[in-house]
Amino acid sequence: MQNDVKKLILDVGEKIKAYSKGQITFEEAKDSYQNLSSRYSHLSKSLLGSDSRHYLEGMLAHHNSNNYTIASALIKIHDMDYQILAGHGESRLVTKAMEEITGQRLDLKSGTRVTMTPRDNSRLSHTLHIRCLTSTLAANTVLLALTSSDYFSPDYFEQTAAIFKNLLSPFPGEDTDFNYFQYIASGIRDYITEYKSQNARIVSVFFVFKTIDSVFLHMGIPSILELSGVIKETIQSYYKNNSRCYSLSVREYIALYQQKGEDDENNRRKKIDFSYRGITIPYDIIKLEITDEETIQQFWNNYYHFSQYIIKGDVPNEK
Repeated sequence: MQNDVKKLILDVGEKIKAYSKGQITFEEAKDSYQNLSSRYSHLSKSLLGSDSRHYLEGMLAHHNSNNYTIASALIKIHDMDYQILAGHGESRLVTKAMEEITGQRLDLKSGTRVTMTPRDNSRLSHTLHIRCLTSTLAANTVLLALTSSDYFSPDYFEQTAAIFKNLLSPFPGEDTDFNYFQYIASGIRDYITEYKSQNARIVSVFFVFKTIDSVFLHMGIPSILELSGVIKETIQSYYKNNSRCYSLSVREYIALYQQKGEDDENNRRKKIDFSYRGITIPYDIIKLEITDEETIQQFWNNYYHFSQYIIKGDVPNEK
């Protein structure tokens, strides 16, 4: 698998070089792109595995493949009990490792790193690495990895843990809930309820950045997370006080703000400029003023079907 990935990377570089030197025609370059894209899709499916049902499992699969681990998992530990939130690899070994962890009642505070080898615990057949990501009175959320390889990189493990910690940061409170859309919807409802009770005029703006996958994905997950932060900060700084910005994904965002009058709204008609590392990022929007129950329903309809609007090119109320 690793050799196939390396060969694909080399082939991509060779085709780019050949086209830039005029050694192949545009049509030949298009054919090469289709072939390379097909190989990439095949490798991605092989890498993630047939049981990788969502993004978190895909990241864990990526860690297994690149850091010589036989299992990686994101786990919530409640005292003597635990819940596997997402995992990839030998689940049987993860279960065995967790029995040892809960049995020893380890002191897992946020930021704690634990390593246990078979010499430390004869019941373990592989070295166990744990990094506590979040810690509350109710539970600890940890990243776990099992390996027997000398090529395992503690630094790569720490980088992966840092990415998961960033993903967990939007989920405050004592119980981490991975239903992200439910979390966002709850915040939106609270905002609308609070300001509608004050008879405020609320405006929602849906943003979609369709080129992020094709332009920025090669930079890696840390850069994508940084890019998402830049987009969110730009939106919030544009709408300013008493506004909210929620990221549905790295491609899709929702802004909510209070409209205080025509002059205020005219100032907001200027196009927002988004850029990252000198690259301008184009986007589409849906804008909707929330005035009554009907427009609230339309807002939620936009919320749940925004991706479909963009894919089909059917973007209502676009301004």
